[in-house]
Amino acid sequence: MDQVLAYSAAHESRLYATEATRLQTRALTLYNSANPQVSAGTCLPMFIFTSLLAHHTLFDVLGDSKKGLGAVIDGLARSIPVHRGLMAVAAACWSIFSPELQRQFLQTCLREPTDINIASDDECDGLKTRLEKSDLSASSIAIHLEAVELLQRLFDNERNAVSLQQGNLAPLQDWLVGVSAEFVSCIQQRRPESLVILAFYAVMLHRASDYWFVGNLGKRLIYLINDQLGPAWEDWLAWPNGMVGYHK
Repeated sequence: MDQVLAYSAAHESRLYATEATRLQTRALTLYNSANPQVSAGTCLPMFIFTSLLAHHTLFDVLGDSKKGLGAVIDGLARSIPVHRGLMAVAAACWSIFSPELQRQFLQTCLREPTDINIASDDECDGLKTRLEKSDLSASSIAIHLEAVELLQRLFDNERNAVSLQQGNLAPLQDWLVGVSAEFVSCIQQRRPESLVILAFYAVMLHRASDYWFVGNLGKRLIYLINDQLGPAWEDWLAWPNGMVGYHK
């Protein structure tokens, strides 16, 4: 209940920002102290709680975007364990959910069954080529390419979702869950190539801007990355800049 109230307070954050933080903290304390185990009786409450918490962390990052790029990066890094926790709960609960409930969740998240053939496109082709020709070490190139390949798969899934009619939450969470700890460390070190990849991810955020807890985070993030990297990286950032209408 505390997390539901915190979520509601965050939605009205101009009036209840402090209350949202207090309720979220209390909700986490109670949840962790209860140490719930997955069962037929707990799976749905656990799934809803972790889903609301994951959405709330994205909203916190949106608020952090007013403080600059560093605050956004730190906020995203803090949100990753929450999104991974959501995926772990979902995986543990999925077989317990009824087929109808599974269908509703898939529809809500705008996910498609995994047996659909997905056609790939070229959003990340230019970025891959630039990374392969960059001065990064071979190991660093591999870390960055892994993050880019995950992005491309998610762009493909997003584009090919038969039911897609609005911004898609699924790829936002899937990328945060899937990126390696080494790549997150590169972002935290503000490596230019890592920030460019983050700008590509921000396009997904931008496409989900209709969700109140995402808002204009994607566009803000792309602008902040441009300010950080400057004109020398304009060619690398051409695609995400074009997606949000960025002009220097």
